[in-house]
Amino acid sequence: MVHGRVEGEISSGMAGASRYSAFEPDLLLWVLATLIDASIKGYEFIWGPLTSDRCEQFYRDFRQFGSYFGFSVDKGPQNYAEFTDYYEAMLVDEVLGSHPLCAEVAAAVVRPPKPLRDRMLGNLVDFLPIETVPVHIRDRLQLKSTPWTRLRMQLFRRLAPVAFRVLPKRLTYYPESYRAERALGI
Repeated sequence: MVHGRVEGEISSGMAGASRYSAFEPDLLLWVLATLIDASIKGYEFIWGPLTSDRCEQFYRDFRQFGSYFGFSVDKGPQNYAEFTDYYEAMLVDEVLGSHPLCAEVAAAVVRPPKPLRDRMLGNLVDFLPIETVPVHIRDRLQLKSTPWTRLRMQLFRRLAPVAFRVLPKRLTYYPESYRAERALGI
């Protein structure tokens, strides 16, 4: 697992222990939180708003998912309302994206240097993280919003909800999800 290799020393002047690992509860919670937020926003972008009950159920399911990676269901926000409070507080925290290394990591995630297929995919969809990250964090991460990224986001906003409704599931679902639904006869 990639996270097993993520460990190191904290930069001087930063609060906390001198060493870190990707398996620390606070770090696992933040990764899980970004997946939860992106999943809900992505779903709502295509299909429309979820009810508060559906958000709560999704949150509980995702917390269980997080336990498969070592994040205890007893840690962190225990319901969706607590989660949204936590997430909003993290977005305004001065620490998020403040270390210079964060910009390097963001650049590698948005436009991976290799392999070639990942670099090509990154160049194709780089507008998604650039145009959806809050402006103050985007600036800290040195992700540049340009007329080209804004135009592609605008086109995506118009076309994606239509495309997801008319294209076959095999083209719009993750392969694992598609196979699971077929196996269940859905």
